[in-house]
Amino acid sequence: MNAHILSIGNELTLGQTVDTNAAWLAQQFAAVGILCSRHIGVADDRAVIAREISAAAKETDLLLISGGLGPTPDDLTREALADAMGVELLLRPECLVQIEAYFKSRGRSMHEHNRRQAMCPQGADPIENTRGTAPGIHARIGRADVFVMPGVPAEMKTMFERSVLPRLPRSGEIIVQRTVKTFGMSESEIGERIADLMARDRNPTVGTSAAELVIAIRINAQGRGGEDAARLADVDAQTIRERLGVAVFGEEDDNLQHAVGRILIERKHTISTAESCTGGLIAQRLTDVSGSSAYLIQGFVTYSNASKQRLLDPPGMDRSPWRGQ
Repeated sequence: MNAHILSIGNELTLGQTVDTNAAWLAQQFAAVGILCSRHIGVADDRAVIAREISAAAKETDLLLISGGLGPTPDDLTREALADAMGVELLLRPECLVQIEAYFKSRGRSMHEHNRRQAMCPQGADPIENTRGTAPGIHARIGRADVFVMPGVPAEMKTMFERSVLPRLPRSGEIIVQRTVKTFGMSESEIGERIADLMARDRNPTVGTSAAELVIAIRINAQGRGGEDAARLADVDAQTIRERLGVAVFGEEDDNLQHAVGRILIERKHTISTAESCTGGLIAQRLTDVSGSSAYLIQGFVTYSNASKQRLLDPPGMDRSPWRGQ
């Protein structure tokens, strides 16, 4: 099965908010063997949203939309979906009752604008929102099942797990993901050493991405059931570790501070930090790791020359201006 994700909101297209919903949804798809082939970000423009919904419905089996279900005039996903379906919006009394009950349970009165959230395109079905006021929507356009969910991550995740995921078809194929983290080797050199694994016609697929000097190698294996896919992914991960050697410092959510902590514990070493322009960043990274008190003794942030001399007395520093201080 092929899926598209459509994320709605000016805050996304203007870069004011990072679209974490799309990344989370794509991972949920992979776990049930659904390939997400496109992420699309769309501003709060009714005509543009409707056009993107119509286009996606012709290209995909499954379209998930998040955002634009709020009560304010810039929330236009309901109207755009109705436009794409060629139908009118209708007030759903059962949705209005649920919205009113939500406010009542919190000792508040429902604002008149919230009535908009009880509107649903004719022929579509509302999806109950157990975490907020905006019901979701399930519709069918051409070949595509369309699910619309709120943009608030907590509401979206709950609605997806409770009401959307159980409706998704299972192909029997599972996509298992692995990530191998490296440091100290260029992306081009890594690419040369694992070029055969990165061929586009093989399973698993292997690719690289770079962030803050760390090169992540991502493995996506597809198989009949989790065990088959995991076996394929693990074989590639082991091959990568063998070819790249000491450049590999971890996997999955590991970062450099985790790797440093493991090495210090294994060697029974401790560490202290003395920083200037980094403003304590190294010590902060080290203490991000639970249990870092086993190896981190102390840290100094010495920004002025006077504090460097007084607290650290570094070799080679010109001390003449600071004698007697």
